[in-house]
Amino acid sequence: MIDLRRSIFLITVIISIFSTVLLPSSKSAGNLNLPEVFSNNMILQRNVTVPVWGTARSEERITVEFDNQTKSTIADNNGNWSVKLNPMKAGGPFKMKVFDAEGESINLKNILVGEVWICAGQSNMNLDLKEIGLDKKDFNKINNKNLREFRCAMPEGAINPENIDHSKWIPAGDTATKRFSAVAYYFAQKIQEVEKVPVGIIVMSCGATRAETWISMKTLKKYTALKPMLNYWSGKMHDNKYLINFKPSIFYKSVVEPVIPFAIKGIVWYQGESNTLPDNSGRTILSRADEYETLLKALITSWRKVWNDENLPFNIVQLPNYSDPSGNIYWSVIRQAQLDISQKMKNVGLTVTIDLGGNGATLHPHKKEPVGDRIALWALAKVYGKKGIVFSGPIIRSMNVSDGKVYLTFKHIGKGLVCRNDDTLNGFEISGNSSRDKFIKANAVIKDSQVVLSAPGLKNPYAVRYAWADNPAVSLFNAEGLPACPFYISRQK
Repeated sequence: MIDLRRSIFLITVIISIFSTVLLPSSKSAGNLNLPEVFSNNMILQRNVTVPVWGTARSEERITVEFDNQTKSTIADNNGNWSVKLNPMKAGGPFKMKVFDAEGESINLKNILVGEVWICAGQSNMNLDLKEIGLDKKDFNKINNKNLREFRCAMPEGAINPENIDHSKWIPAGDTATKRFSAVAYYFAQKIQEVEKVPVGIIVMSCGATRAETWISMKTLKKYTALKPMLNYWSGKMHDNKYLINFKPSIFYKSVVEPVIPFAIKGIVWYQGESNTLPDNSGRTILSRADEYETLLKALITSWRKVWNDENLPFNIVQLPNYSDPSGNIYWSVIRQAQLDISQKMKNVGLTVTIDLGGNGATLHPHKKEPVGDRIALWALAKVYGKKGIVFSGPIIRSMNVSDGKVYLTFKHIGKGLVCRNDDTLNGFEISGNSSRDKFIKANAVIKDSQVVLSAPGLKNPYAVRYAWADNPAVSLFNAEGLPACPFYISRQK
């Protein structure tokens, strides 16, 4: 595991080696200020009320003009102010003027109205278009001024911060397009192809960050299961020098909070790798993985609360296949947590990528276009209501036992279950008891719309798991080519 930690740090530092420079918010010459996310070239969310906020002199009258709307308010005693623009249809470009009674003003231009998504996580979300192998010829073909990225600045001292071309909206086709998040870009591109409107992506990503650092401390303290982790960070056992990417709430306060409550359509979350990294708390790698479901629930619930939308669409990108040379890193447990949360919480999608890690040798697989396309399939079907889209591979529904055999049924089988890559289904294991580790290889066949399992000498199967390894064999797909999700299921469920 030490090798894994070093490899993550080394790779992520190579991805981005520049020093963090925090840019000021949009300002007038005086005391009138807007958050950085309000800037030239921004995209605003269509068809919803759009908050605009900032700071000014206390009790100053502030006016916002945008596309034939004029909204005014009075700054409070602390100088904070906000207005809400009425819902707007997609279009543009527009201008925005924000001014006070003393004549100070901020003028923004080239603003579009369309769809806005937050794309957040760690290094696999952070990986940019240049890093996945696009060359100069590829970038010369990109000329899409209606697809734009806002890259949030990372806190000073972060490992692998995205430190260049941040804190401003950048249209695709600009010279900085090579630093667009690859996953976010391909996701946005697919949404735009179908919806025919401008699409903006707000990228909040930093390599090697753990989930807990993207969650407010107030939220973390609500969950009993997270007390061991919080107790560790409140003590003096840890080394403060290099672990800002692991510290609870640091990235929430520095990165997420400044964007709340910018109007958005939904959130894409690609993270989890670092939550099996070791620390000095005495907790095992497995215990760190086990708490991930609680962290995901805390993150989704709290982000929805601060955006004032308990049904805000949220997509989880499940971890791909990866083989760490130091041994088992329990990514299977992380994947199960990601599956469980997607099934337990409403309007939470799961994008399975277990087949996109190549041979599993790299922590940062370059196949990001199919990742973005698969996220978009979910969004188009479940968020935009497009009919007839198969947006997921098979997801385990139930297990039944009869005469020593296990019969598995699945959701999202599309036109049917198929075996790919091998002549026979691989990756299925079976157990006769509740032990976490005592599984044996199962014989698996597709029969109609089910998978039937058996194992010599096992007459009373108790549990089944599929693709339960860091770099597992995968063979079950639907006819549309989407892979089955790794899973664990027992007769008690």
